[in-house]
Amino acid sequence: MHEQKKRKPRAPAPDMAALAAGLTAKTAGDWKSLYSDLKVSDVQSGVLFGVIMHTVADLCDYQALRIDRERYRHLKKRLTRLSKLLGEVEYELARATDDLEVAMPRAAREAVVTMLDSHEILTALGADAPVWALAPEVPSSRREGLGFQGHGYPAREFKPFAWKFGVRLFAHTVQRLHTPILEWLELAQRHTGGAPPRVERDYLVFALAVNSFAIVGQDATNTAEGRFVDLCTRVTNFVGIGEDGLEDAIGRVLKRLDQDSPE
Repeated sequence: MHEQKKRKPRAPAPDMAALAAGLTAKTAGDWKSLYSDLKVSDVQSGVLFGVIMHTVADLCDYQALRIDRERYRHLKKRLTRLSKLLGEVEYELARATDDLEVAMPRAAREAVVTMLDSHEILTALGADAPVWALAPEVPSSRREGLGFQGHGYPAREFKPFAWKFGVRLFAHTVQRLHTPILEWLELAQRHTGGAPPRVERDYLVFALAVNSFAIVGQDATNTAEGRFVDLCTRVTNFVGIGEDGLEDAIGRVLKRLDQDSPE
């Protein structure tokens, strides 16, 4: 008879409340050291800070809600319904783009442009992004007109820009709202009973993956020459989750993103 191979005991899930407290205790120097190690700009470091803090806060909420199973199920149903509605909005924006380019009110277009910061506009528009999004650290020399995200922006140029790109930016905004909700619901779906999977690390890696270009200027890959693996390694250690099992987590996340991407 063959001896049954003993399974390696599963490590307990990290206490996200404790890790959040540890993040709060970090000094400006600690964060500066992380940014320096990753060689990111001021704009990129701002994105990274937001991703880390939002993701850890989400995981804290997730673990806290799991304690009250009844309320957890109720809130999951509410979020599922919201996700369905956002999906319908995304579908309508995609199928009726040409009509909406004509019909969407100017105030709506201008509102969505005003709400987005430079890196979001750059992410949404790519080569179509204006100069102040490509180089947000260089303010416009024209100080009159609308002040856009701390930068001067001539009023005579703002309305044509909003008219031309407002619908695309509206669609981008809805997608950015919907993506973390979908990820939270997947997190909940994978934690339905039995031994809890290590969802915390995957959730953090996913958040870094979808924001990889905005943080390090490259899409998420697990290649040796890419910067994404180093980003995940440094951030998981910085947060306190650790890099044990990180290689597998990166593989799972990238596989899922590849499956979800349009052909």
